Amino acid sequence: MINLQERLTVERHLSLVIGRAVLLDRLDPSLLDASELKRAYYRRAKELHPDRAAGLGLDAAVLTERFRELQNSWETLAELQAAGRLGYILRTARQGERPSAGRGAYAGRSSSGNRAASGARSASGGAASAGRAAPEKTRAGKAPPIALRLAEWLYYCGIIGFETLVDSLVWQYTERPRVGAIAVSLGLMDEGSVAAVMSLRRRGEPFCDAAVRLGYLEPYGRSVILGRQRLMNRPIGSYFVERGFLGPRELEESLRNLWAHNLRVRSRAAV
Repeated sequence: MINLQERLTVERHLSLVIGRAVLLDRLDPSLLDASELKRAYYRRAKELHPDRAAGLGLDAAVLTERFRELQNSWETLAELQAAGRLGYILRTARQGERPSAGRGAYAGRSSSGNRAASGARSASGGAASAGRAAPEKTRAGKAPPIALRLAEWLYYCGIIGFETLVDSLVWQYTERPRVGAIAVSLGLMDEGSVAAVMSLRRRGEPFCDAAVRLGYLEPYGRSVILGRQRLMNRPIGSYFVERGFLGPRELEESLRNLWAHNLRVRSRAAV
């Protein structure tokens, strides 16, 4: 069984990634193929290119926020797909099964299966990024007055192009240890609770914050999980160093400049 909230959540995320309103009972199943979903994500990411802000009559900061919403939707769908849950939800919807009001069962995988699937996605993502044929166009412009992440900062500094920005975020997602799997491995949550949080969290809400809000996790448990993830995580800066976009010293300088930019932005917002 699936619950109504889970179905509506999936439809919302699919609508953001595909770029049009989606109803699961009318959706072409081929659109949920892993490669098709990734292509749709890349296509939508290009539509939200910050350089298009002027032509669309929008502030670059607005497109940056929309891009982050798109990234969150793609990550959520990729997580459900890797867990085998996305296909099940689609099949159930197409068969006309009425969503339950309660929380659905989790057709998930063990934490070891999570790591295996993540490794496979990482390998495929690495191969794709390594196959870039020609140098991409970069831009150097004024960064928007919002707190930025490293990849976004490098883009605005003209060090990387937009394709590399998207590729690096895909790499970061596939390399990042899943907090749900960490929570299960530490005995702080079970797989059913992980599935419930994924289906009930708000747009853009971090998994652990949602788990605390919904009562599946204590604040101390959130700190433990995020601390373990930081220890296991490969920083995105290594992506740019390994691919020759930056040297170690240039990375350190970029991180210092990014820290100064974000500090200025937050200071102005506090006034």
